[in-house]
Amino acid sequence: MTAELQTHDERSASTGQDRQAPPWARWSGPAVVAAVLAAGQLLWFTVELLRGYFWQDDFVFLYLADTRSLGQLLLYDYNGHLQPGAFVLSWFVARFAPLSWPAAALPMVAMQAAALWLCWRFLVRLYGERWALLVPFAVVAFSPLTFVLSQWWAYGLQLLPIQLALFGALNAHAAYLARPTWWRAGHAALFVVGGMAFAEKAVLIPAVLFGLTLALADGGLRARIVGTLRDHGRLWLGYLVLLAGYVALHTWRAPLADSTAPAPRDLISLVRAMVGEGLLPALYGGPWNGNWLGFAGLAPPPAAVLAVTWSLSAVVVLLGLWLGRTRAALAWVTLGGYLAASVLLVAAARLGPFGAIIGTDPRYVADSLPVAVVCAAVALLPPRHRLAAAPPAEPPGWLRPASVLVPLVLVVAMIVGAGASIPGALPEVRHASAKDYVENARAAGRLEPNLVLYDSHVPNDIMLVFFGDDALASRALRGLGLRFDRPTGDLRMLDGTGTPRRIGLVGTVGNAPIPVEACGFPVGQRITRIPFAERVEGSHVVVQFGYYTQHAVNGTVSTPTREYQVRFESGLHALSVVADGPFTELLLQAEGPVCVTNALAGLPLPQAG
Repeated sequence: MTAELQTHDERSASTGQDRQAPPWARWSGPAVVAAVLAAGQLLWFTVELLRGYFWQDDFVFLYLADTRSLGQLLLYDYNGHLQPGAFVLSWFVARFAPLSWPAAALPMVAMQAAALWLCWRFLVRLYGERWALLVPFAVVAFSPLTFVLSQWWAYGLQLLPIQLALFGALNAHAAYLARPTWWRAGHAALFVVGGMAFAEKAVLIPAVLFGLTLALADGGLRARIVGTLRDHGRLWLGYLVLLAGYVALHTWRAPLADSTAPAPRDLISLVRAMVGEGLLPALYGGPWNGNWLGFAGLAPPPAAVLAVTWSLSAVVVLLGLWLGRTRAALAWVTLGGYLAASVLLVAAARLGPFGAIIGTDPRYVADSLPVAVVCAAVALLPPRHRLAAAPPAEPPGWLRPASVLVPLVLVVAMIVGAGASIPGALPEVRHASAKDYVENARAAGRLEPNLVLYDSHVPNDIMLVFFGDDALASRALRGLGLRFDRPTGDLRMLDGTGTPRRIGLVGTVGNAPIPVEACGFPVGQRITRIPFAERVEGSHVVVQFGYYTQHAVNGTVSTPTREYQVRFESGLHALSVVADGPFTELLLQAEGPVCVTNALAGLPLPQAG
């Protein structure tokens, strides 16, 4: 006892001296290395993120944010998802920095930095500052799956917040277990609520907290369950009420579509694609090649990669059971439950429309990676007893070099693997063609303030055709202030690079014979009907007509679906309007005499040069 007190007194004196030292001098070796790893990862992540651009759903988010109030966005149903947090951020970007990639990307860097900080704090709170903690920390920081997918803004606004919420809730919950207070419990719940604001998968975080609480408890399985429910019953009841309220809100605002029970064969295919081919290689920095992420999802890793990563995973699970016994078993059950929920959610929502190939989409498993890392750490490493403040016991002297060297070697191996996996996938998520398209259109609008464009769909590599009207250039480029589909004498159309081109018409229908040889179709204050030789079909048709008048006058041009207020300029000119068919005539009216010489309707194509 005397020796223990002396050690405690010496430790207290040392702590007092440390408090007088500068902060950097109090850092341990593991903390310094963790800070270097975090700084390196954030620098790499930021550089690559700033080289990217908006893509697909990103443009829809910004369009919705610019056309709806903030109150409407909070409960907006986006394809069956409630994402008020993502829409709030989109609202600020759309209103104050429209189509500014740095303004959209930098908050994601802040989320990543906060998640790494909370990850390290949680690990240290659970284990003390050990060299072994650098391994799970490096996996979280450098895993190719989360690093690459976070480059896509719309998905990064789900993945990064849920990762931040997970580590924030774990850190606060670990503090609660050490000294239960309602403030600490509420702190964890606030992180869970924040995660729910960005992604529905955050509803699984309380289940992770419960499972790890069981794993970190003392005694046999029955004693752990009884003790956890007895000591923290009100906490779990609070989480159940929170989840029930969220499910009710989600069902009210964004009900899930009906689905049929998946076939066992499809479930097996989903598990193989999501867990075996997606998650497991990423845990070791795999798949260690440059061609693993394609437009449709993950390319199956080579058989050798699967053999190595599956074997390593089996060794880790068995080693954890040998070292951690009941603690490890409960940690693996927690991870298995999270993965099972992920697979079943995909099966319920996506398996019917898309089939088992949807499992190759890495978005549906990326959020499982930090959960797998935490569960593996709990299974393999004995935590500090009851999360007390005392540091862990020092390893025997002969083992100390290995306790430092082995984690550093594993960290280097993880970074080398990530370095082999990440760069090859980055071109797929940089979306250079989308950036060029937007910047070319932006430059054209600045060069010609009066530019009027025909509203066409953006190229397929920027937004897929199944986005429908959301893929129209007027929506994707809304933040640029360009004008679309207005009457003009010089209607242009964006080509595949975002460059305005003059148009030519195909599938044309001309006017019927002119009634007055000298004037064509005389237009005045009374409505003049200009008939076409055939019925004009199709939507979004361009109607061009030539006219001349001695004096500039105002007028109207009408079809059955649209009416435009126009200005007829003096002299000989042409005017283009956009209309929806079917129609058989054009209606014109002017405040003074105007002669329309001809009319032509058709679909536009951009001309070269």
